[in-house]
Amino acid sequence: MNVKFFEQLGKLGEAMVEMPFAAAKSMVAQNGQGGEQDLRQAGWKAYDAWVRLVNEAANGIYGSPEIGVSVRRSMEASLKWQRLGSAVTEAFFAALWPAVGLPTAAELTELRAEVGALRDDLAMARLEGAEVRAAEVPVAADQASDALTAMWNGGWIPAAPFVAERGKDAPAN
Repeated sequence: MNVKFFEQLGKLGEAMVEMPFAAAKSMVAQNGQGGEQDLRQAGWKAYDAWVRLVNEAANGIYGSPEIGVSVRRSMEASLKWQRLGSAVTEAFFAALWPAVGLPTAAELTELRAEVGALRDDLAMARLEGAEVRAAEVPVAADQASDALTAMWNGGWIPAAPFVAERGKDAPAN
């Protein structure tokens, strides 16, 4: 640790000693005049001292060459273990995958491409079917329209006019 850390530790100690006196003063003060404000200031002083102390400790840790070397070594070791674990996993599952009958990643990619192609073919077939139906619909719609008009007018006469006035063409409810 460095000198700044111990300076901040001393300031935190002073602030922690000052807190109980400020609390006692706020309890004795009449109608809370001045005592509550002193207590609040003492609390903030202790908080600021604590934050500065933690900041100095972190700066000391980050600035230490020993810590840097230790972190570097641990990262190198963890990367080596990760590579070893990946190699063992690949070797284990390479033999297990075919035995279980599960598809490989390459097979799944190929299957997705085939499903995508089928989806495109289906969309094209639907579009062509819709175009064919659109060309046939006017003839069927006219025939259905004539039959419905005849039924509505009650006479099964396709040429009968449709009357749209309420009360004249239908009984009142």
